Amino acid sequence: MSKKIKFLIIVAGCRAGAELFQSLLDSHHQIIQFPGTIFFNKKIKNLFNSNYEKIADNFVSDYPYFFDSRIKTVERHFMLGQNKDEFYIVDKNVFKDNFLLLNVNNGKKTFDQVIIDLHFAYQKTINNQSNFEEVKYILINTHTLKNTKNFYELFKDIDFEIIHSIRHPLSAINSATKNWINYKGGFNFNAKDIFYQINLITRSLNFLTKLNKKFFVVQLENMHQNSDYFINDFCEKFQIIKNENLFNSTFHGKKWWGDAVSGKFLSGLNKDYKIQINNYDYLIDDDCNYFCEIMKKFFQNYGYEINFIKKKYILWKPLKCELSTWKNSFKNKKFKHLLSIPFFYFLRILLINKFFCKYTNLPYSIGKK
Repeated sequence: MSKKIKFLIIVAGCRAGAELFQSLLDSHHQIIQFPGTIFFNKKIKNLFNSNYEKIADNFVSDYPYFFDSRIKTVERHFMLGQNKDEFYIVDKNVFKDNFLLLNVNNGKKTFDQVIIDLHFAYQKTINNQSNFEEVKYILINTHTLKNTKNFYELFKDIDFEIIHSIRHPLSAINSATKNWINYKGGFNFNAKDIFYQINLITRSLNFLTKLNKKFFVVQLENMHQNSDYFINDFCEKFQIIKNENLFNSTFHGKKWWGDAVSGKFLSGLNKDYKIQINNYDYLIDDDCNYFCEIMKKFFQNYGYEINFIKKKYILWKPLKCELSTWKNSFKNKKFKHLLSIPFFYFLRILLINKFFCKYTNLPYSIGKK
């Protein structure tokens, strides 16, 4: 059975709809997933070497939010459904029993089979499904570049394909800065975080390409504006049966309204979605010129209009999004974070420029006309 099943890894871009894409695949009978991120490190690899009872106990302990969605406050899985008053509870003991039943011979299994069995046990606990012959993909949200790299390095024998979400780079930077500064007063957003977001936008494709895996991107704009073509293209590329569930943003079959960081409720796919190209709150013209120049090939390949023509290979002065983040740390009296500003400022100058942001073998964008 395991030979027929493929692993599909979702890597989140900067406010680029990774969870939205995951939510569209939520109820498809050929795809099984946990409703959130699984973190891969040496601890989980050592755990997978244990007996199945210990694996089950520790997995339930490490991921309580998979079994009681009221814990998932940032992702808003505690307010699902049409009236935003629903959540999901998954019986931990039944999950453990179902997982143990999959190891009928009590023998040691390969890492990929352990991952498959965890997903099968979860799915069976949710809907009592016992026949998994039609399942084609195990979908894993690794979310970050680091977590994806950990998965790659820890489980070298597991083959997988990558889907990475992206959006218009200028819109992504502005949205990330705005949302995180406004979320809980920006208490958790500092110099390290704005550098991470800029690095993610400018260099993630190069990083993921080096993993030498089959690699696709999904553009947030295409998901919304060209949803019919996007879903058709996805089904064709991955040999998935098209159904109406693929147009619905849900977790556990319950309507999802987007995460709390966005600061608003988002009702799934929106054909009227617009890309903000001008009048950014956290970018000035010099900043836009800088990103458009160092990412020119990216813009052109994925159909993003370039409205700025003045070349800026390296931008020595702080970006407006950086300055806003630094002021935010000062406002929140995050003095240790203020001390880190020079380091991440110079790291941005050193790494994020025309000489280090090179784009070769850009991956296919699902649903791009």
